[in-house]
Amino acid sequence: GPTHGEAVAGMAACLLQGICALYRMEQFAAEESVLCTLFPQYDAKAWHDDHLGDTLDAIWTFGPGALQGAVTAPLLASFGVRVDQIHYDTTSFKVFGRYEVEDEPADSLDTAADSPPTPPAAARLPVRLVPGHSKDHRPDLNQVKGGLAVSADGGVPLLWEAQDGNRADVSTYVEYWLKVKELVGRSDFLFVGDCKLATQDNLLAIIQHQGRFLAPLPGYAGMQRQLEEWVLTNTVEELIPWREVSGKERWYRGFRRAYVLVDPVGRQYPCDVHILCNPRLQDEKQANLERRLHKTQAFLEGLPKRLGKRALKSREAIEQLLEAVMKRYHTRDFVTYHITSTATMRKRYQGRGRPGARASYAEIAEVHWTVEWQWLQATIENAKLLGGYFPLITNDSTLTTATALSIYKEQYHPEQRFKWLKGAGILAPVLLKKPHRIEAFFFVVGLVLQLLTLIEREAARRLAASGKPLIGLKPNRLPDYRPKTEALLHVFRHLTVTQVILAEHPAEMIITPLNVLQTRVLQLMGLDESIYTLDYLSRTLAEMDSS
Repeated sequence: GPTHGEAVAGMAACLLQGICALYRMEQFAAEESVLCTLFPQYDAKAWHDDHLGDTLDAIWTFGPGALQGAVTAPLLASFGVRVDQIHYDTTSFKVFGRYEVEDEPADSLDTAADSPPTPPAAARLPVRLVPGHSKDHRPDLNQVKGGLAVSADGGVPLLWEAQDGNRADVSTYVEYWLKVKELVGRSDFLFVGDCKLATQDNLLAIIQHQGRFLAPLPGYAGMQRQLEEWVLTNTVEELIPWREVSGKERWYRGFRRAYVLVDPVGRQYPCDVHILCNPRLQDEKQANLERRLHKTQAFLEGLPKRLGKRALKSREAIEQLLEAVMKRYHTRDFVTYHITSTATMRKRYQGRGRPGARASYAEIAEVHWTVEWQWLQATIENAKLLGGYFPLITNDSTLTTATALSIYKEQYHPEQRFKWLKGAGILAPVLLKKPHRIEAFFFVVGLVLQLLTLIEREAARRLAASGKPLIGLKPNRLPDYRPKTEALLHVFRHLTVTQVILAEHPAEMIITPLNVLQTRVLQLMGLDESIYTLDYLSRTLAEMDSS
């Protein structure tokens, strides 16, 4: 059967064709010509999922991390990928059904005979498939988390791995930073992440290793008060032009403030905080606040009719309802209320029938509840003003506010890769039974991600150099300067090789001629048109047979 290297190449080819389940590869090899063209020496049965599972076992035993370094380091050098700016993010992938619980270290798993020797390493356990904070909004399912570090230059994946389903994101940043440092051989790259990077322990660890970072500060209560003070005391803001993907130009506002990180022994490390305002986000948040205030007001105005009835006959019940409604609409900070009660006495007849001259009455105390409330106008105005502001912290004093905004806007790179993994169904859901094979499969998927992004990067670079967009990929012949790899591959979907066999005549092979768009794509990727000729196909197959 295929070697482990050939099996990985076969899995990558199937992933590019949208085949994500290993058990479907044998059927795919029998019905399509992709694998038989790449590996004519193997029939369809050679791609059985048991053999592919052995390959995943070998990958995990050797160590996906060691293989990543062996693949990525020369790749960066060959394609000249810049690593002065790295973006990192995490996501979760849901899993269905029951999974094996593996509590044996790596060295105890059997490995196929043709696998490379296992390097000396500490025993390790596979990822744990457990419930956690689900970014797929499925808290009822077990999950595995994935971390991905990519370059800002083309979004090329550098490091990726599976993580325990309940691992906190905040604990992964320094670990990934150290791995990236080892991979690229330097520590002065700018490490960009989300607000979970911006904890004091994470930032101090990167500073103490001579690293640089950029991340939004988390929105906890203390930082919100600090942000409010910065915004309210600021007098001058810089206008920053920004062009959206749609082509519409918007203007951000921003300013800079000094910030100091202090380690446990009292050493101080100066940083900068760039406070930026997104006008569109500010308008959206103001409109959202108005809607929430309106709903709260409608409830408060209708409350008097309900007081003293059913469950609202005590101060505790009324206060509990008020707090629940304000929590639902997130308006507790914007209104103050006061609950008061007044008691009146009335007589109640104690007998039966109509009361007579000697009728007896009991005095009953009736409690009337009122709720007086008032908007905190100053707090509301401050909230409207602060909506749309977000602070970015960095220890790179050379960054201007405009540059910090531009860099942070590129955080979409890892998010785009996750979108492809989930949108194409590659890892959504995960279709493997053994956790250690899931971890190994992440390595294979990462290779495909590298291939996809490098094709996109090279295509965009050559189109920019030529100054001529690619026409024909988008509807209505819209120009495309950054084509997606899936679209480029889709151009060749109708190319076929047909063998015509007639009685008493030699067999004849016919290949579909290339059209203008296909020729342009081949030129764009630096490939010769002759690779789609019968002579090239025959020569390639002959070389494969001889090897």
